This record gives sequence, structure tokens and C-alpha cells, in this order.
Amino acid sequence: MSILVIQVVMTYAGGVILRTHGLLFNEWLLILSLAFLIIPLNLLRKVIRRSLVDKR
Repeated sequence: MSILVIQVVMTYAGGVILRTHGLLFNEWLLILSLAFLIIPLNLLRKVIRRSLVDKR
């Protein structure tokens, strides 16, 4: 949770030093959607890998 807070703060407060600017609400939704999509895709990858390894 602290990583999320730090990332949001750095996005808005980073400014000139980090070359960042605030994101719009729909941009945050896209980022969060893609981030959460990693979890089921990674689980699917593990299931496929285990099924292939077990067949050997």
C-alpha cells in the first residue's frame, strides 16, 4: 500500500525533477486495470507451465 501512495505522490509532486505531471482519472483507471490484469495472467501462466512440466 505504501508503494501505491509513494507512486501517486511522486507522479504529482515530482514535477520538474522527475519530469512528471499529474494523470487524468481515466489514465489512472487504465494503469490500475493493466496492473490488476497481471495477477490472473500470471496465475494462468503458472497453471500452463505446471501442466506442461508434469507431462514430462
